[in-house]
Amino acid sequence: MEEIDKNIIKSCEENGYISIIGFDADKIQEYVFATSKPIEIGGASEIVRELNKDQIFKWIKEIDNMLTEENVIYAHGGGGLIISPVSNADKIIKKIEDEFHKASVTASLTAEKIEVQVKEIENNFSTIFKHLSEKLRFKKDQKLAISSYSIRIPPYFKRCGSCGVYPVTQYDYKYRDEEERYICDSCFNKRKKFREKILSSGLTLENIVKENKENSEEDYLAIIYADGHNTGSILETFTLPEFREFPEKLYEISREILEDTINELKLKHRYIAPVIGGDDLVLLLPAKKSILAIRKIIDKFRTQIKFIDKLKHLSLDIGLVIASHHFPIRYLFQYVNALMKNAKRLAYQKDEKFTFDYFDYMVIKGGSPLNLSIEELRRIELLREISHIEYRLTSKPYKWEEFNDKIIKSLEALNRFPSSQLYIVLEHLLEHPEVAKLNIMYQVARSDEWQKKLEEITGNFYSSEWESFFIKRISPTQYETPFLDLMELYKRKVEV
Repeated sequence: MEEIDKNIIKSCEENGYISIIGFDADKIQEYVFATSKPIEIGGASEIVRELNKDQIFKWIKEIDNMLTEENVIYAHGGGGLIISPVSNADKIIKKIEDEFHKASVTASLTAEKIEVQVKEIENNFSTIFKHLSEKLRFKKDQKLAISSYSIRIPPYFKRCGSCGVYPVTQYDYKYRDEEERYICDSCFNKRKKFREKILSSGLTLENIVKENKENSEEDYLAIIYADGHNTGSILETFTLPEFREFPEKLYEISREILEDTINELKLKHRYIAPVIGGDDLVLLLPAKKSILAIRKIIDKFRTQIKFIDKLKHLSLDIGLVIASHHFPIRYLFQYVNALMKNAKRLAYQKDEKFTFDYFDYMVIKGGSPLNLSIEELRRIELLREISHIEYRLTSKPYKWEEFNDKIIKSLEALNRFPSSQLYIVLEHLLEHPEVAKLNIMYQVARSDEWQKKLEEITGNFYSSEWESFFIKRISPTQYETPFLDLMELYKRKVEV
């Protein structure tokens, strides 16, 4: 064990025992995405982001003046770990729960403790951490069960013009829309924090998607959600010194990657990076920059972790949703969360020896219903059942390397290709897969342009390879095509 940890444990020891406190913000996603306004999403994220080591230390110092900054093992993204004397653990728990609620107005935080013998820490910290995590989860679930009723306010109270949940208590004279100036304490607090920390003039979704306000084509917003694969299981293997070092390092890496990506894509004041817990990376940005951003995130992540032994096998599961900027962000987040989990599920299914990133995405059309899951939407829009044939009009989700080879490489090659040729193929692909294959290959056979492009994309002279670029036969009764996946991005002029 490192000297710093030995000293901290020794200073907290009481009769051979210390307390380890774990804490985590409750329903953080509901708090951050309570509305679809960037000024409130960004402000809520700043409030959660400020729940860091410095802030936690200030609070616990008020309980016990002997505690130092090193007593806070980790604190980022709404969660963390503290070492304290047994006698002060309950006071610290109450303090950080109360102070976070006061700072956020409507959010809450749950903290739990475990008392451990000092002699157990060096050899059994991973077991202790796992036990504490289970206790914290149980306490959070209990709190959720108790508070899972809708907020009732008298009908004669005017509701907040932004979230529509809490009663009006504030008037925001700086906000552009008169009706949405009458708001609750929580929304007012979020706007105030945004103006203090990010941009004094505020920010709209139109500001994000449109570089040129006169350009009606720049109307699409993207939301990216990148999550480390199996990070929780890796954390449970850490010793105390490793827990002090590596989660902090991972957080710093994710922040650095985000800042570099934004700067390189020149997106200052054209993005939001909501905080939703842990080291998860969420980014709202113009749709046309979304794939470029993901490429940079993955490349930078690989570069950063390859020399860190404990993290070098970590991979990313990534979801992407593209939709009109009028689409409610809370629903976009639900969809991108589901897509990220689809990518994660594929990673678990593959269970490969080497490290691979996985990716799933969707373009949501204006008429898409909000009450359907990703699976239901895809079943309705992208599955054709023709007699005994099952024909999937998508190849999602992807291993990132396959997406890079099949979709990104194709978009680069087809950048200046006549769009009319692509739309003819798209129409054919809606037919029976065998009929579609014949019609498309007849079109290819008559076009030198197509043949040159397919040779460039596939690296092959043989038409059998060209066929699978358009349609793949998975089994005697199953077909799928990746071409519609490509065209979703092509139509939105997504840069690669």
